[in-house]
Amino acid sequence: MEVLMKLKFFIVYFVLLMCARSFPQTASKEKSKIVSKRQISRFFIDEANTVVTLRLSHNLIGRFDTPGKSGLSGFIDLVDGKKLFTTKLEFRPETFDSLIGLRDDHIKNEYLEIAKFPIVSLEKALTTLQKFSKEMPQESLLASLVVKNHSEKVEGTSQIYLENEVLRGRAEISSKISLFPIKKPNYKGVGVRDEFSVVVDLVAKPDLGENDLIVPDID
Repeated sequence: MEVLMKLKFFIVYFVLLMCARSFPQTASKEKSKIVSKRQISRFFIDEANTVVTLRLSHNLIGRFDTPGKSGLSGFIDLVDGKKLFTTKLEFRPETFDSLIGLRDDHIKNEYLEIAKFPIVSLEKALTTLQKFSKEMPQESLLASLVVKNHSEKVEGTSQIYLENEVLRGRAEISSKISLFPIKKPNYKGVGVRDEFSVVVDLVAKPDLGENDLIVPDID
């Protein structure tokens, strides 16, 4: 009788042990299946064909644009064929050229202090891919802009689409100068309003390598 009881106890213990071992493995497999359903494609900025434009609203003579070509580098991930996400895009203001040397010098050295802070970055930017049409809507864009090591959340719009496997389109963000450690600029002795926008006319080409891609957490 005692031997029979021990045998029953051993069988119950063995069954429970097998269940405990199999449960986490099953959960892990289920999690793996969920992650594997997400698809990701990577596109690298084509610096030669991407244009970055800084816009300032002038107090007296309206708005003037200062295009730079382009100094922008980094990559954009297309997640599940819908969402566009970038961990970080870097812009080097030293490449900025608006064809007006004095203004460029002020922007680079007096306001952005490129000797100390050579990089401006756009981080954790998220927007939505569109299908090309003549009347594409403006999709919302959320990101953080880092200027002189100071980060501020910014909002904007985008119209980005795929054409022959290349990302193309325009993205624009806006913010206030006073939010960043930049003294309020002036142009030919005339000040500007406390606002600016950055426009990126984007071209990004697909990554043809075989690098392992990590799915970003954008949920």
